[in-house]
Amino acid sequence: MAKGAANSGNDIATALAVAEIPSAQIPDDLMDWVAGFADCRDLVFLDSAKRHPTLGRYSFIAADPIHRITAEAGRTTIDDQPFEGSPFDAMRDLLTRYPVARRADLPPFQTGLAGAFGYGLRHEVEAVPRHDLRDHGFPDLQLGYYD
Repeated sequence: MAKGAANSGNDIATALAVAEIPSAQIPDDLMDWVAGFADCRDLVFLDSAKRHPTLGRYSFIAADPIHRITAEAGRTTIDDQPFEGSPFDAMRDLLTRYPVARRADLPPFQTGLAGAFGYGLRHEVEAVPRHDLRDHGFPDLQLGYYD
């Protein structure tokens, strides 16, 4: 995967380091593969679930992000440190900090942000009443920056 340092104001993008996994080593049921990563921090599995030559061509597994963005109740953090700005500003900050040279010969998601966007994030994009009751324990946004 890509390893890069913070963008120090120059326009140098990190090149991706890629190792192809032979198709014979990929299990028929991708959940068997995902189970092998179950103990990894912040595991994300994006499953296309459709076996088709042009639709559902890629599934992605990512774990152990180099950064985490969390937003809840109007507060945004990066790596548990307060971030001044919206969750969208935090996303922009990380994506700008770690530019990556995209490769056309690879699937579209090569590195970047992945995670969950909750309904509570709506308050960042529109003026709607807040609810006093939170009936779940999930943050409004939880993303990892996966390299």
